[in-house]
Amino acid sequence: MSLKTVKTLLIEDNRDHTELITSLLEESSLLMASVVTAQTLDEARQLILSNKYDLILSDLSLPDSVYKDTLKELKKIVQDTPIVVLTALDDKHTISTMIKEGANDCIPKSQLSTAVLERAIIYCIDRFKAEEEVKLSEQKFRNYFEKSYIGLAITDLKGNIIDINPSFSKFIGFNREEFIGKNLREVTFSEDLKNSNEWIEKLLNNECAFFSLEKRYITKKGNIVWGNVNVQKIQWESNKECLFAEIVDITDRKKYEEEHRLAETRLEKLTSAFSSLGHNSDKNINMLTRICGELLGGSCALYNRLEGDMLCSTGQWNTPPDFNPVDKPEGHICYDVITKEKDVYVVKNLSQTTYSKSDPNVALYGLKSYIGKRVYCFDKNIGALCVVYQNEINIDKNDKKVLGILATAIGIEEERREVEKKSKRAIEEMKMSQEASLNIMEDLDRHRKELDSSLKEKEVLLREIHHRVKNNMQVITSLLKIQGNYIKDEKYKEMLRESESRIRSMALIHEKLYRTKDLANIDFRNYTTVLAKENFRSFGTSPGRVKLKVEIEDVQLGIDSAIPCGLIINELISNSLKHGFPEGKKGELKVTMSKESEHDKIELMISDSGVGFPKELDFKDTSTLGMHLVNTLVRQLGGEIELSREHGTEWLIKFELKDSWP
Repeated sequence: MSLKTVKTLLIEDNRDHTELITSLLEESSLLMASVVTAQTLDEARQLILSNKYDLILSDLSLPDSVYKDTLKELKKIVQDTPIVVLTALDDKHTISTMIKEGANDCIPKSQLSTAVLERAIIYCIDRFKAEEEVKLSEQKFRNYFEKSYIGLAITDLKGNIIDINPSFSKFIGFNREEFIGKNLREVTFSEDLKNSNEWIEKLLNNECAFFSLEKRYITKKGNIVWGNVNVQKIQWESNKECLFAEIVDITDRKKYEEEHRLAETRLEKLTSAFSSLGHNSDKNINMLTRICGELLGGSCALYNRLEGDMLCSTGQWNTPPDFNPVDKPEGHICYDVITKEKDVYVVKNLSQTTYSKSDPNVALYGLKSYIGKRVYCFDKNIGALCVVYQNEINIDKNDKKVLGILATAIGIEEERREVEKKSKRAIEEMKMSQEASLNIMEDLDRHRKELDSSLKEKEVLLREIHHRVKNNMQVITSLLKIQGNYIKDEKYKEMLRESESRIRSMALIHEKLYRTKDLANIDFRNYTTVLAKENFRSFGTSPGRVKLKVEIEDVQLGIDSAIPCGLIINELISNSLKHGFPEGKKGELKVTMSKESEHDKIELMISDSGVGFPKELDFKDTSTLGMHLVNTLVRQLGGEIELSREHGTEWLIKFELKDSWP
């Protein structure tokens, strides 16, 4: 479809609003808008008298005219151009009043977006042209009616179909002959009937000149489709009053919005789950199994692993009370996933497969569908994470990615548990060696060597787990980056980039522990400098524009404090670089950390000389994930957070220093 060229006059005295509206129109994939701007009504009058415009977008409040007077004067100046009013008032009364006063549409500024402007401009221009054509010729209206790519329908005042155009016929699935005489309420989705009826009642009572809403229809085949509907009263044959409806198919857009809403929800839950992982591997595995079942909408979820010659469900979510967690592995679907190189295994119509007889759970619980993923521990197949359903399902690539991420996370927990077992065994051997050395002096040299060997093994194992945790976090970051390549919406891309940044900050902790000589503590000065520079690189911020200062005393933090503290620094530095220095503004970003020796407390301060944190926002009660995560992590540290807006933005966090090891 070719772009619709629209010569537009924008009357707006607020420069920020002018730039916003112009940029939204430039982003349109349906319009090629040529925008001329005016800041006053008098300036607009001169432009209208000397030029021809396809559309006028006008604010109500101008330096030389306000509210109804603005629209009234515009209507005097121009007769053959549609007018769309932009208002700061977001109420139905204002919109209804503007329509009655002659505006072709009225858009609250709080709802401005490219999609809203596209819809308003296309609809207004098409509707305006249609009305003009109807006045000139019934045949011209009929041509528009038949050829419009927008679905059109004419009904009597009770909603009975008088006529529909081919676009609406294609949309609803009924041909013209079989649909004429039906009532639109018959094909309106039941949950949308009340709202639709209320608006029709207002239209019939002359409470509005037209109305616009999004609603669902049921096609001839029983499918649900979405339409953006505009309805107004018109004079039809013999001046009979009828309803004229324009219906644009927005089914794909609604599907896209739902998919991205689901992706956003999944991303938030995954971020929250990884942030709340503790030291108990069994609890972590059960939590990851639960998250998997919830995100994939299963009847229940299991993590099954081979232990000797038995298949054991060591992770469970929503399993029935009589579920048997330990069984012989042969015949179970998970056993095939583990042993037959089935990486991501999806099985539908389970009752029609051999599993209906070989896997006892299929028939017992009426299972219809299955999805499973192998779990590795030190490159060895040890188990499978799976979700089962009591209904038929459709699994997409995003479901498989979520399953893969969580299976990898469980594998990390298994590796950590193995390392902990070996560490405990090494410690026990060390104690036995110490006891033996007290009784057998002649074997002292031999026991010392054994002790040194055990300590080295423990250090190697601890370094290995930090290395593997770091590697797996990099894998997760790569997965998020790959997923971001398939997302067009910049909002969701930004969310993925923020999640990558958070995971990198945690990975950096494990990288430092892997390379340091002291595995219990982290040199936070070096860590913070690297983390800050990574943020500067990520945001493309030049050190010459924003000067970085890191003043951190010789503070050593254990991993329990380092990870949440690192995430807090990452969030606040990112927030400062993103919002504190707009449009090339120069300034300074400073990170300081000190220790109060008397009270064994840590003081962390992140400040910048930027534009400052918005005064109208309460950072402890905000819907943004970043600030919610900062507040949660401060509580996790058992600390307090304060915000000062006197000179730019200054965050002060205080918390007690805790030992990393019990």
